[in-house]
Amino acid sequence: MNEIDNAYKVYLEEGNLIVVDFLIDVPEENGEDVAVAEAIGREVNTILRRNPTKQFKVLASTLALGKDTGNVSKEARGVYVAIISNDQIEKTAFVSASSFLTIVATFVFQAAGRSNKVKFFKEKEKALGWLHEGDDEDN
Repeated sequence: MNEIDNAYKVYLEEGNLIVVDFLIDVPEENGEDVAVAEAIGREVNTILRRNPTKQFKVLASTLALGKDTGNVSKEARGVYVAIISNDQIEKTAFVSASSFLTIVATFVFQAAGRSNKVKFFKEKEKALGWLHEGDDEDN
């Protein structure tokens, strides 16, 4: 289970920004990718449950994985669909150097009915800029 624990990091930043960093590529075999997706889901849902009336933005980054990554199983994609389908998630920026993962993420967001609330980036700074657009108008 140690590899699964080291495969990702989820944390709350700046009050309403949930950051999900994918740190190591886990194999699809033996359901390890599903276990990682479920663990991420538990952590994200804990943040959402602690703040039931708050809206959140999500920064999901696979930059640490580089361009060469493995497959994401149908089961793991289903878990990610469930996570981002939550109405408390206002919008999501997906940052990746991998064209393959960007394509997979596109399908996940479309399946969740959230494709209009997601944008894809190759640079974290640009993703953060998009996520924070209009923040001053909210205050």
